[in-house]
Amino acid sequence: YISMTSWRNAASPLASHAMPNKWFDEQGLVNFEEVKTGYVFSVHAEWTFT
Repeated sequence: YISMTSWRNAASPLASHAMPNKWFDEQGLVNFEEVKTGYVFSVHAEWTFT
């Protein structure tokens, strides 16, 4: 049994074996490693609307 209530458990080899990347693809979830927006967000950035 793996408690997935903590981010530290997300790197567990058991979790990777139980839910490989292919499983996430089959669920139709977005792979954030492939998202390219060209935007870098910062909490210190000043927002301007054009």
